[in-house]
Amino acid sequence: MLVFVEWFYTRISALERLLEYEKEFRSYLQEMELDDTYINFLEQKVRRAEKIIIELEEEKGHQSAKITQLNQKLYVASNKQIEYKRAYTKLLTKNVSLIKQISDHNLKIIELEKKLDSCYTNDSKLSFTVREKMCVLVVESKVMCKSLLNMGKLKQKRIEVINNIRNKLGEYESGFLGNNLIFDEEAKDICNKIDYQLNNWTSYYKGYKWIANAKSIEEKDLSEVLTLLENLIFLTRYKRFYISESRIVHIDILYKYLLATTNDLLGYTKHRFQKEIISLKEKFEKEEFIVRRHFPGDVYCYKNHFANLTYNFKLIKTYGNARMLYLFGDHGTGTYKVGVTYNSLLRRFFEAEESYKHKYPNGELKKLKVICNDNAYNLEAYIKKKFLNHRHPLFNSTEWFTLQKNQIVYLLSEEYLQDKEFMNVYNYIFKIKND
Repeated sequence: MLVFVEWFYTRISALERLLEYEKEFRSYLQEMELDDTYINFLEQKVRRAEKIIIELEEEKGHQSAKITQLNQKLYVASNKQIEYKRAYTKLLTKNVSLIKQISDHNLKIIELEKKLDSCYTNDSKLSFTVREKMCVLVVESKVMCKSLLNMGKLKQKRIEVINNIRNKLGEYESGFLGNNLIFDEEAKDICNKIDYQLNNWTSYYKGYKWIANAKSIEEKDLSEVLTLLENLIFLTRYKRFYISESRIVHIDILYKYLLATTNDLLGYTKHRFQKEIISLKEKFEKEEFIVRRHFPGDVYCYKNHFANLTYNFKLIKTYGNARMLYLFGDHGTGTYKVGVTYNSLLRRFFEAEESYKHKYPNGELKKLKVICNDNAYNLEAYIKKKFLNHRHPLFNSTEWFTLQKNQIVYLLSEEYLQDKEFMNVYNYIFKIKND
């Protein structure tokens, strides 16, 4: 704007000088006595210049007014800028103070959370932080439950969401097990009711509508499940929980413990151990070696129970499947049958006698020996291996043998009691031992 004003004043000065030159030139022309036509032409030029000067003067006035107005605005803006700077400085000072207050409050919150954790831990061995994490898992389950009602005809999607709910509640259950806590009975009851409803929905959307309790998702049932989840949150936050008398550990921790303290797992990989435990899961749950879960999740085991167990997969997998090792035979023909049964010894004898009569119509098969033992299957396998080269040629079976008197006394005269390998199997016990 200042540059324009300077330019404007320069133009006016130039036109004023031009007028002076014009007067001097006119005087000069009069002196030179030029003709009237040329003088008139020059006079028109002069008048036009005078008109331009008047317009420029007017424009000068307008621009001066604008400059005055802009100066006023500039003055106001300068004052506001000063006020803003003062306000900013004041806010900055206040902000520093607030930041310090927030920092102090955060430190107090951390201190209080530690005290709260300590109170919860001392009271029920489950910290406030862990409880809140478990509550978050239940809240996430609630959100997924609510979504089930708005999926239209997407059956497969509903099944996936229901499975995700189960997995999420499995993580919740692991919160107890991972902290060596007994899964609370009240929480267990709530989870059973939720699982019952989830199973009903799953059966329906998988197409198993012939199952009595299979049903689609309805608002009433969903409302009941959401209420149960709310109860679970309240219980998780405030109830006292109890430590398991037998230490509960994750299967990976159990593997490391057994590897370090026993020779049972020599040459074992973690994958092999996990695979065997999972394959024996039902048997282990029955005997209380691993924790019976309500929802899907990692395997947790009772460490103390395993510590008192000689781990032998081969013996455990058939333990209790058969409880009687029997020996049927005829000393006259030197024919003997070795087999096992759980509780059907008489039926086995009749079946063996029938087979024997086909080969030896005049022979007489008798019950010679019965050894009762929960590891009868492995005892049978050991006997069959011992007499492998004495299988009877007339029977297409691994259970029939031709044995001499000096061989059969191994069983009849209980020479097996002196056989260390046989007795290792015979004395193996798969159950919780009292310390």
